[in-house]
Amino acid sequence: MAHCPICQTNYVEGEVKNCSTCGWDLTPYPLTLGRIPDGFLRKERSQLYWARQVWQELTATPAVGNGAADAKLAETTAQLEALRLEMATSQSAYEKMEAAYYELQSTLEAKEGELLAAAEERSHLKALLEEAATAYKELETQLEESNLQLGACQQESGELQTQVQKAAKAYWELQDKFDLVEKGRTFLQSQLEQAVLQETQLQSQVKQSQKELAKSEKEKERLQEELEKAAAKLSELQQERSQYQTQLQQASSSYWQLQMQLAQSQTKLEAEPQNKLSVTSAPQEQIQAESQQLQERLLQIESTLNQEREQRLRLEDRLDGMNDERHYLQEQLKQAKSQHQELEDRLYHTQLQLASNPAMSRTEAVFTPAPSRGSGFSQVVKTLLHLLAIGIFVSPLFLVVYHPTLSKPIFFFGLKQGLLKSASNRDLSRINLESETLDGNNFSQSNLTNGNLNSASLIKANLEGAKMNGIGLQSANLKGANLKNASLDWANLTGANLEGADLSGTNLERANLTGAVLTGANLRDSKIDVNTTRIDPEDLLNWKLVNMPRRNRQLRGFNLNGYNLSFASLIAANLQKASLKLADLKYADLSAANLSGADLTGADLSGAKLKDANFQGAILFQVKTTTLTLCPNGKSGPCKL
Repeated sequence: MAHCPICQTNYVEGEVKNCSTCGWDLTPYPLTLGRIPDGFLRKERSQLYWARQVWQELTATPAVGNGAADAKLAETTAQLEALRLEMATSQSAYEKMEAAYYELQSTLEAKEGELLAAAEERSHLKALLEEAATAYKELETQLEESNLQLGACQQESGELQTQVQKAAKAYWELQDKFDLVEKGRTFLQSQLEQAVLQETQLQSQVKQSQKELAKSEKEKERLQEELEKAAAKLSELQQERSQYQTQLQQASSSYWQLQMQLAQSQTKLEAEPQNKLSVTSAPQEQIQAESQQLQERLLQIESTLNQEREQRLRLEDRLDGMNDERHYLQEQLKQAKSQHQELEDRLYHTQLQLASNPAMSRTEAVFTPAPSRGSGFSQVVKTLLHLLAIGIFVSPLFLVVYHPTLSKPIFFFGLKQGLLKSASNRDLSRINLESETLDGNNFSQSNLTNGNLNSASLIKANLEGAKMNGIGLQSANLKGANLKNASLDWANLTGANLEGADLSGTNLERANLTGAVLTGANLRDSKIDVNTTRIDPEDLLNWKLVNMPRRNRQLRGFNLNGYNLSFASLIAANLQKASLKLADLKYADLSAANLSGADLTGADLSGAKLKDANFQGAILFQVKTTTLTLCPNGKSGPCKL
């Protein structure tokens, strides 16, 4: 139970607001944080003291019966009530403040303990902070050094990049000069090969001419013997002919005598009677038969004489021909000797030129049989040489087919001759296949580093994954070839035909593609360095459109005929009035693209995304769309554009 601070009346704290006796305010003070001011406490104590004195005076003063006393009493009572209320309030506030004070005092002591602990922790943290500040300064110093090193590295990197670009430029200048030197070397080498080939041919011609000359001498001797025999036989035939002529003259005279007798007989018969005609008819028939036999024999003799005359003439002509051939072979032998001497001189000078240039190398000459004459003997020699060439030609084919681990020269020979079509996973470094026809050959995963395939035909060849760094493909035909994931670093592709070729994933850094035809070529994921790769601007644009996706590209009026833009990102691109004839746009993203007035004749839009694309006024002749195409209206194709 609590007591009223004025009249000491008991009350229940928290249930009574004012004292029931003196009316003092008993409402408790609100809890406050911090210490109660001393001035407020003194004021509360003075009010409480005054209220108690007034209460004591009122309780001690006797009742007055007049009205003035009652009025004063009422006024005093009112003042007292007011003071009670104020005192009650002050007392309650004081007590609560005092309780709060003690509570805050205990809290302050706890806080002071915590403050001491915090001070100790603060000193510890301060020490750690000082250590951290020291470490920070060290790190800051290291960071400054690192920034300086980074700046130096960046500067050095920029200088190296500049040097690389200059080196690439100098390389291509040296490459051009090297091409000129290479052409000169190739020309000298071809002259050397021709000289060696001509020397070999002349040597073979000399040997063959000597053989033919020896055989001609033997043939001449044999023909002279036959001619002597023929002359003897001719003399015999002439004697026989004279005998036959004598007999013929005798037979002719007999014949004419018989003719005269016959005429006389006929005259007699005409004079005699008809019955004697049968007697003379038999001798006349006999005479005619003998005359006919004589004529036949005469014809046989004349024909025999003609045959002998023709045979003699043939022998004489053949002998003259042999003499002429002998003289011709002697002249050829002299000419071959002079040419041999001349070729030796040329070979000596060429060797001197090659010795002065160590980059040049001598290649082995290929044997070529000499052209044969039209005689029968020469024809036989020619046939034998053809058979020998066929034997040499077939032998490497057999060896390469059944022994694939043979040396490079035989394998290269098989490739050059078209005997082999597969050369995958082979070491073909520095191979020389210049101007060879290799259409459809398989060179996948092979090493063709620094090879020479200039002007070679490689239509639809498989070069997937091949290593072709530094290879020469100048003016080569690679139409439709597979170069996927191949390496063409420092390769020379100037003037090459790469129409429709697959170059996806191909390394083209530092390659020379100047003047190359890349119409329809697949350049997706291929590696090109814009600083070191030499490529025409239109082909570089094709590569950027495929490999550098960007929204809102400005391609108004551009000529993109035949470009392979499959899988390209052309979202919201401006292709107004652009030319896209026969362009490959399979699976390209043309969402919200502006194709108004564009020419898409023959373009392939299979699987392309065309949602919200603008085709107003576009030329859409023979445009291809499939069920995988997303049409401008958001529906699946085929689209009605």
